[in-house]
Amino acid sequence: PKASLSEMQELAALTKLTVFNIDSNVLSGTVPTVIFSLTNLQELNLGHNGFAGTLSTLIGQLTQLKRLY
Repeated sequence: PKASLSEMQELAALTKLTVFNIDSNVLSGTVPTVIFSLTNLQELNLGHNGFAGTLSTLIGQLTQLKRLY
C-alpha cells in the first residue's frame, strides 16, 4: 500500500531542502506538520490538493519561506 504524506517522517531528514512541490498529487487531510521542520524551505507548493483545516502555527518555523502556494 502507498504511504501517506503524514507517514513520511523521513522528510525531516531533508534539512537542506529549499523547494518542496507537491502540487496536484490528490492529497487530503491536514498539512502534515513534518513539513514545518524543513526550516530551509524557501518555496512550498501545496496547491491543487484536497487539504482541509488550518495551517499549524508551526509554519512560523519556516523563516526562510518566500513563496507559499
